[in-house]
Amino acid sequence: MKYSLPIVAGAALFLGIAGMFVSSGPVADAQANTPPTIVSVVTSNAANGSSDDYPGGSISPTVAGVKTIYVNGLVEDLDGQNTITNVKGVFYRSGATSGIACTNSGNDCYVVSSCTTSNVADPNQKVYSCRVEIQYYADSTDASGRYPSENWVAHVEVTDGTDTAQDSSLTKEMNSVLSLNIPGNIDFGTHNVGDVTTSGNNVEMSIVQSGNVNADVEISMTSGLACTSGSISRDNFKWSLTDVGFASGSATAMTASPVDTNLNVGYGTDASPSPSKLVYFNTTVPVGVGGTCSGTTTISAISH
Repeated sequence: MKYSLPIVAGAALFLGIAGMFVSSGPVADAQANTPPTIVSVVTSNAANGSSDDYPGGSISPTVAGVKTIYVNGLVEDLDGQNTITNVKGVFYRSGATSGIACTNSGNDCYVVSSCTTSNVADPNQKVYSCRVEIQYYADSTDASGRYPSENWVAHVEVTDGTDTAQDSSLTKEMNSVLSLNIPGNIDFGTHNVGDVTTSGNNVEMSIVQSGNVNADVEISMTSGLACTSGSISRDNFKWSLTDVGFASGSATAMTASPVDTNLNVGYGTDASPSPSKLVYFNTTVPVGVGGTCSGTTTISAISH
């Protein structure tokens, strides 16, 4: 078959040719991210320490203070140390509400949202250090503690912005610390012969929690008071847990052997870190004494 192509005089003829070009050469894939890993976790007394300062597995809070420890170790990312964006530490009691997602609390949860990090010689690793300030009322988990079936967990998370690695393998016990702040003196002030103290002029002693054990006190008096002239026998002294006078039936006579008062000074909390209870002391002043009188009353903390 023949086709005719009309030619218009004086006009130019343009023939368009459509072309499609396809490249069949190799195409490079996007590099996959390598997740970071946690190389080591230890508890130390100093930042960046590489050895565990609590190899026996237990930590003792500081009486009425703060004990600073560090959760330290190494993290690694095979894409390079500079790809590591954050290390988070959580030191918590295993039974704390929400576990590793617990809320900061001096009793059972210490969260360090961003631990300090620094480069090391290995181009894929960083050293991290999470500062943890343990309160004296932190929940005890030892055999005689408040939560004997639990422990404390050092949880570490490392992220490179894409992937996160976690480690909760390091556990410790928080020791029980029995400690009460007990004043050193019972000062009855000045009295006349024949005086009998009442709720208006007895001695009020505040006993304050400074540990993490629900505590009582025992009270005893081996003998009475020796005075400049004469003496006051032990029978002339009483204690009570309510604000009453010597003559009250709820006042207890001093004894030579320790007596548990059942004072029950409770556990500290963030809202009330140092709960306290009062003990009241009363006396009568017998005939035949004068001057200054002194003696010894023993008040000892015991667990409740």
